[in-house]
Amino acid sequence: GKKDGADEAGQEDSAADDLESRNEGKAKGAGKGGDKGGADAGERAFLAYLAAPAPEVCLVLRCRQGRPDRRNKLVAAIEKAGGLAEAAPLPPARAVPYLAQLAEAAGKRCANPLLEQIVKGQPAGVGLAGAARELEKAIAYAGEAEELTAAMLREILIPSLEADIFRLVDALARQRRPEALRELRELLARGESPFGILAMITRQIRLIFWAKACQKAGYDRGQTARALGCHPFAADKAAEQSRRYTFPGLEAAMAILQETDLAMKSGRQSGQALEDLVIVLGEGRD
Repeated sequence: GKKDGADEAGQEDSAADDLESRNEGKAKGAGKGGDKGGADAGERAFLAYLAAPAPEVCLVLRCRQGRPDRRNKLVAAIEKAGGLAEAAPLPPARAVPYLAQLAEAAGKRCANPLLEQIVKGQPAGVGLAGAARELEKAIAYAGEAEELTAAMLREILIPSLEADIFRLVDALARQRRPEALRELRELLARGESPFGILAMITRQIRLIFWAKACQKAGYDRGQTARALGCHPFAADKAAEQSRRYTFPGLEAAMAILQETDLAMKSGRQSGQALEDLVIVLGEGRD
């Protein structure tokens, strides 16, 4: 009713305020001894070099988190001296044709759904490079066989806990408990640590919460990735999942996760505790 709507609106505003406070704190921390008091010696030396770079040197700098802020004087100097180029991860629809070409060049055939499976199985931030390496392993494993099969991929592909946890949480967000339970049981069957699984689920729920707060605050993709402190690909996934949750639902999920953590540390059978967690989280998001 109206009360529920008012409560959720209040929680959204509180989350957005918390997000702003976190970012202001980071900015103040960065300002101490930094740009406010003058650039440090290393930055000054690098700025001087960028003003007259050695013509025989090819220097490539990589920004690991989010997009470079062009308002930063160091970033502006780099762009002026050489330029900035964004190498965003290819979505599966664009990566699959490239992998198909690699397989064809090696004399192999591989169905597109299997190639897409390789791409989606890569951890966040690895993307096409990791998928190409996995495909090369599959090609070597196939030997004289002309076609790469699902059975071959199951034998050699390295399971990605991060990708599996994303699928598990996504199934929970869609209220697909049987699918989420299947993902959980597969993780346990292959020997993943129950505490590791719980930690990864907790991390993903937290990312979803802060991604939702970022959307509420009007952040763009790069700002969201920086606020979450993760790769833009992971931030995009969290933002996508956050649309299926409410703030009250996410807070309830965090409380359930804490209860499960305590139960497991108190000696409760870990596998059963995780299954109960998935059942409860899969009942609803509100």
